[in-house]
Amino acid sequence: MAIINSYPTVTPASGDLLVGTDVSTTPNSTKTFTVSSISALAPQGTVTSVALTMPAAFSVAGSPITSSGTLAVTGAGTSSQVILGNGTLGSLPGGPFLPLAGGTMSGTIVLPDNVKLEIGSGTSGDLRIYHDGANSYIDEQGTGNLFIKGSSNVLISTSGGGQLAQFTEGGSAFLYYAGSLRLLTTSGGVTIDGDISVNGGDITLGGTGRIQGIDTVSASTDAASKAYVDGLVGYTAYVARVTQSGTNAPVATVISNNTGLTFTWTRQNTGSYRVSPSSAFVINKTWIQMTGGDLSVGTTSVSIKGIGTAFASAVNVNLINGNVADEITAAFVEIRIYP
Repeated sequence: MAIINSYPTVTPASGDLLVGTDVSTTPNSTKTFTVSSISALAPQGTVTSVALTMPAAFSVAGSPITSSGTLAVTGAGTSSQVILGNGTLGSLPGGPFLPLAGGTMSGTIVLPDNVKLEIGSGTSGDLRIYHDGANSYIDEQGTGNLFIKGSSNVLISTSGGGQLAQFTEGGSAFLYYAGSLRLLTTSGGVTIDGDISVNGGDITLGGTGRIQGIDTVSASTDAASKAYVDGLVGYTAYVARVTQSGTNAPVATVISNNTGLTFTWTRQNTGSYRVSPSSAFVINKTWIQMTGGDLSVGTTSVSIKGIGTAFASAVNVNLINGNVADEITAAFVEIRIYP
C-alpha cells in the first residue's frame, strides 16, 4: 500500500503522468490507494533485423534474424588448414600435422632443402634429419651415440632396391657389391667370396692361426709365417738384375731373395765372373737361369743349368758369342733352391 500524503499542489497538466486509483485532481488533497502491480518499463520500438558478419575463415548460419533464431558460427576451411592472424584461411608448409597431444595423421610432411627436423633438448636439437639439396643426412649432434635398431633385421639398400648390407639379429652380417654377396660373418669367423687384395700392411697369423686348405701347419711368429708361406711355393729363390763394365765386379740389384743366403759377385778375368753363396748350394736341387746380357754358365751357352757338385760353392758366369771385352748389359739371373 502506498499513501500519498501530499498530492499535487497544482492541477496536473495534460502531459503529466498520473499513477494511482481514484485519482483526484484537487490540489493538496489526501488519498489512500492500493498499487496492485508494477511492471518494469520495457524497451520501446520493434527490431526488424539482426545480422552477423565474420572474417572469411568463418561460416555464419542463421543470419540475419528478423524475429527470432540462433546465429551459428563455424570454421569455413578443412582440417588441413589454419586460421591466420588476419582472419583468412591458410596452410602450413608440409601439413597436416599431429596435435601436440598425439593423434592420427595422414598425408606427407614436406620440408624444403636445408630445413632441419631437429629432435631433442639440445640448443639446435640432438638429432637432425635434413637434405641440403645434394645429399641427405642423419646427423647426431648430442652427447650420446647414434643407434639404428630393427625389431629383427636391419637392411641397408638403395632406393631402387639394390642390396648393400644386411644385419641379422643373432645371426650373420652380409656385405654386398653390386648386389652380389662378398663378405659374410659366421659363428666361426668370416667367409669371403672373391679375391683378397692387400695394398700395404701385413697379414698376421696370431696364436694358432693358420692358412687352411693348403696345409695344417701353424706359425706363431712373422718369421715363421713367412717361412711357412715360402715353403708352400716349393722352393726359395734369388732374383737379381746384373750389370758390369770394365774391370769392375758385376753389380747385382736384388729384386727378390728369400733363400736366407747372401750372394757375392766377383770378376775372374775378361768376360768371366762368379756368383758365390754365403753357404754351399744344395747340389742337384739348385738351378740357375739367365736372361739377356749375353751370359752363359761355365762353357755351356744355355739359359737354365742345374748346379751339381762342381758348383756347390760358386757358379761361373761367362760372356758368350765370342765377346772378349767386359760388359754385361742388364742380365736377369734367378737361382732356385729346392728343399
